[in-house]
Amino acid sequence: MGALISSLFTRCISLWSRRANSPPEFGRIPIPDIEEGKSNGTIPKRRGLLVGISYSKSKSWSRLVGPYDDVDKFQKLLIDTYGYSPEDITILKDDPQLPDLFQPTHSNMIRELTRLVSDAAPGDKFVFLYSGHSDQQLSQDGSDIEEDGQDEVIITSDEERIIDNRLKEILVDPLKPGCSLLAILDTCHSGTMLDLPHHHCNSVYVPWLSKGHRRTATMHNKAERRGAMPFTGSSDSASRLAPSITSVLSGPQLAVLPLRINTEVSSTFSTNRRTMSTEAHPSGDRCSWGPASILSPSRTGVESPISRVTCSGWCDYDPKPRPNVVSLSACADLQRAWEGPRGSLTMVLCDFLGRHPHPSYRELMTHVNFQLYANCCVLHEYTRAQKKMAARGEGPGFDGELNNFQTPELSSLAKLDMNEVLQL
Repeated sequence: MGALISSLFTRCISLWSRRANSPPEFGRIPIPDIEEGKSNGTIPKRRGLLVGISYSKSKSWSRLVGPYDDVDKFQKLLIDTYGYSPEDITILKDDPQLPDLFQPTHSNMIRELTRLVSDAAPGDKFVFLYSGHSDQQLSQDGSDIEEDGQDEVIITSDEERIIDNRLKEILVDPLKPGCSLLAILDTCHSGTMLDLPHHHCNSVYVPWLSKGHRRTATMHNKAERRGAMPFTGSSDSASRLAPSITSVLSGPQLAVLPLRINTEVSSTFSTNRRTMSTEAHPSGDRCSWGPASILSPSRTGVESPISRVTCSGWCDYDPKPRPNVVSLSACADLQRAWEGPRGSLTMVLCDFLGRHPHPSYRELMTHVNFQLYANCCVLHEYTRAQKKMAARGEGPGFDGELNNFQTPELSSLAKLDMNEVLQL
């Protein structure tokens, strides 16, 4: 019996020795920040920049009640849940109690955005949170990254604008492969706020649909053939069409103008990040149509457009080394984001990540979509109630949503594996 026990003990020692000196059977999961930091002899950095603007002194933009709470709770999440050092998190708020250096003015924001990713090295992680107002303006650079032909801009506390092109130039372009940036944009029109090329391919399925704004050209503006080629047909075809066309169409020539979403109202519900009206904007491309344009030999028409869509939703994975840049936006470019009793995007994130710190992108986006859907259902009921009260002369009404939902979007520099774990 003693010989048997001795033999088994010797065999176990032999197996343990061979396993200890051989590669693991299933490999291992690399930890990018530690591995990259070791490779260049530096300790990986983790920094955060959190910006919350209430516009309490603004005469042009409605006051927001949630951004300060958004910033405070997200800062607590980074420190308590993810182990960030307080000295590595910069806070900008238009709180009069803070010194001028920490007011989210245009110059201060440009400085801090630049400093956030300065001397970025492989393994570093950066977080940017913006909670405030934003707007859209016609794109002037002809870039195909803007499917709707609009540039997105964030509004600073001194009511200046930082355009999305500039945000990408400051935050994304300096990053090296192995770096990680997560931008959380809790604001309107934020789907492509960083001009990242992939977002359709990072979407998750939801069983509801936003129908678009009614009695406006919002959806037309998105589907307009902005890349259309000039019409090359002959005037003979126009003259042959003239009798039947003129018999149907009569009246003055009509013009379709792009719309700009650019007004503010105060919110009784405390839900509006931005509100919308339809102000005809004469600049940019116009497509005129009507009897005069149909009969004119020199008219401008449209043929098959050149697609502006850079992400079809069926993109391939690209193995090229690049920084891991992800932007989580409260809504699509043509939508408005809302704050209210049930919380904003940031509040939803803080609640979920506090309980589940390491979700996959799919788990995160599924939860965010359903939570914002529930919030919007409450908003729909409130809007209907306010409109009924206004019809009875009992209130000013409320320019809220009746049918549409926020569609949070996940944008990235390269197509994401939605089963990968969120990096923070």
